[in-house]
Amino acid sequence: MVANRFWPGLANIGPLYLGQTLSRKVGGRVFHALVCHTLEPDGFRSTPRIIIQCLDALAVPADQVIACVKIGDGPLGRVCGADVPAILRGIDRSNKRVMVYWL
Repeated sequence: MVANRFWPGLANIGPLYLGQTLSRKVGGRVFHALVCHTLEPDGFRSTPRIIIQCLDALAVPADQVIACVKIGDGPLGRVCGADVPAILRGIDRSNKRVMVYWL
């Protein structure tokens, strides 16, 4: 939903790798895409570890709070067996200040 509204080309951006981050400024906001899972079977297995790497790589000031959707809690994550509590623990272990929202 966020990508469709603010970054429509994100779905067709091409090959990416786990741990990669992309950023795009739209109006007064900066949106970050974190490549933290794959569409392969068991593609969320590494997400709790990768999410830390992705968040820590963002060039965001330490005093700024990052809004983040609840990764793994959507239809794809449920089908693929995402471990949402482990992902949330990974987000918490990041050196960034993150507020998690679900849509």
